[in-house]
Amino acid sequence: MVVGLSPYAYMPMASSTNPPMNWGFTSTKEGFYYAINRSQYSGKLSDQLLKTVGRMMGATPPELLQEPPQPPGAPAPDSFRETLGKFSQLYWRKIIENFTPLSILALVAVFIFLGMVPAPARAWLQVAAIGFLLAGFLQPAFDKAGADEAAWLLQMPYLGYSHAFFVLLAGFGSGLALQRLGQKIPALSWVAGLLGLGLAGWSFRQNLEFCSQREHWFGWMYGRDMLADLPKDAFVYGGTDPGRFVPTYMILSESFEKPKHKRDPNFDRRDLYIITQNALADAFYNQYIRNHYSAERPAPRGWIDRWLGRDKHYPSAFLVLPRQEDIMALYQAAIERKQKDPGAPDPNADPTVLNSMVGEWIWQRNKDQRPFFVEESFPMEWSYPNAVPHGLCYEIKRDPVPLLTPEQVSSDMQYWRNYIDRLKAMPQFAQDIDAQRSFSKLRNTGGNIYKWRRMMGEAEQAYRQALELWPGNTETLNNFSDLLLRQGRSAELRDILAKAAKEDPNNTLLTILLKNCERKIQLQAEIVALEKQRAANPKDPSLAQQLLGKYSEEGNLSSADRLIGESAAAFPTNVEILRDAVNYFALQNRVPQALEYGRKLEKLTPQDPEVKYKFVMLTGNRPEFYKMLEEAVKFGGLPMRERIATEPMFQQIQGEAEFQKLVRPTQ
Repeated sequence: MVVGLSPYAYMPMASSTNPPMNWGFTSTKEGFYYAINRSQYSGKLSDQLLKTVGRMMGATPPELLQEPPQPPGAPAPDSFRETLGKFSQLYWRKIIENFTPLSILALVAVFIFLGMVPAPARAWLQVAAIGFLLAGFLQPAFDKAGADEAAWLLQMPYLGYSHAFFVLLAGFGSGLALQRLGQKIPALSWVAGLLGLGLAGWSFRQNLEFCSQREHWFGWMYGRDMLADLPKDAFVYGGTDPGRFVPTYMILSESFEKPKHKRDPNFDRRDLYIITQNALADAFYNQYIRNHYSAERPAPRGWIDRWLGRDKHYPSAFLVLPRQEDIMALYQAAIERKQKDPGAPDPNADPTVLNSMVGEWIWQRNKDQRPFFVEESFPMEWSYPNAVPHGLCYEIKRDPVPLLTPEQVSSDMQYWRNYIDRLKAMPQFAQDIDAQRSFSKLRNTGGNIYKWRRMMGEAEQAYRQALELWPGNTETLNNFSDLLLRQGRSAELRDILAKAAKEDPNNTLLTILLKNCERKIQLQAEIVALEKQRAANPKDPSLAQQLLGKYSEEGNLSSADRLIGESAAAFPTNVEILRDAVNYFALQNRVPQALEYGRKLEKLTPQDPEVKYKFVMLTGNRPEFYKMLEEAVKFGGLPMRERIATEPMFQQIQGEAEFQKLVRPTQ
């Protein structure tokens, strides 16, 4: 165990000099613990130990056992048992693909012959079996790993040692089985040798295309083609893992190599700045980039620093970068915005909110000195008004760009058409899932920019190019689904999603998207039928109510608004019509319209407590609202409590403690 953990001793040594090897500041006690505890990730080591070992000892804090609240309408998360079952099916399928079906039989042989081996060997096998169970199944289940192909690619690097346990067990099992049979059939030892070579050869051939990197220059292309033509002293926001690690390597390593050792002898971009958007609010990463690029940059401390080249690994000019107090001020501003507007993004629930705000802070204070470019992880929508496509990434212009010119759009489309054709002409690209995913993600960003600018035709073309690079890109499929549904092209979308779901049947997102698409097609048919019925029976208020519900579900706000106006004029004394109008506008946070119909409803039903507390909520008087809600529950009992808990109008306050106290009182 000590030998296995010894590489961690290198981390403080590498962090003792100035960057680039200093992301977690493991030269400090706090930074070292932060790194080995995986504190920057969800599912950090200390939490996992508390959830597992701590649960058996009764030491797990209650908040760790609580599931995070799901947004309204979201499907219930899988239980631990469901996650374990789905991932186990995926894992066994991959075991068979990586090895052979015979390897499963060899694993079974271990347990058949377990009682026949000496006690020390039996103990060794039992420990290996426990390791296999923990590493291959329970760890991914506690991590809530998905069972789709993208989840497997994410989990696969962490499952190498579970495969090692499997090989040890299967190898021992096959040996035991052959030993027993060899006692009866002496010639079997020769057959066993040939069988072993055959199985090894089959497994080697089975995995060769996936594992081989021979002539796979896609990582180099990714970094070189992204950075080579950027202006001098440009700033690059890296986002995804390849989008930050590959450019970091190209800038801080490839650039310093001698020309004779480079694939492109002229590549030298040591002038560029590279920072990841995904950790900008992290205290240790903030200290790292301040040491690397700000005026606080420390001088080389002796010959070791100079020998490592730490005196050369910097652009010449400094950046203006935030301190921790600046980041805390941004966090506080986000909290205050959330308190004033419940629909605003929550920095506590979504870490990208604060990272995005810090990214904008850096851009605002450095944009006059240098151009900015982005390889996107999460969308930084504050940058989209200034965004212009630039090769594999996009540029944030200093001033807003009112519109993209036809020349800019045409150049971007042609660039990607040529680049995709170049990639697909390489036979290795079809076997390189990492290359497909990485380049597809880059093209998805262009689709996001066009979509934000309401350039739907261009967005569709970019999304189709992203899917051409990798048909399983669920992020693109999700964005593309929204675009096609807005245009009423549900049938076309269903065919695209059905094909993707067939290739990746365990992908929960694809299943949900396909189900939503099929519901959209069904909904459109229901709307057509109701519109015909209403045209034939315009005096029937129930048809108007049903149609309003369908329009709302479809998201057709213009038709719903028109229907409410027509219905309120046709049925001015119908309480249910007015109540539906109040709920409809309140759900969209369109308070003036909701108040307008709320006043009409109050005149018709002045004694209705439900009307009163809804009206008070719309006025924004939250203390009075909760007081009236408490009175309504007191007199209405359980039926009133259940009605309040399921009231659509109250979705935006479901998470407030006072609301939860009323609808779910302490037992």
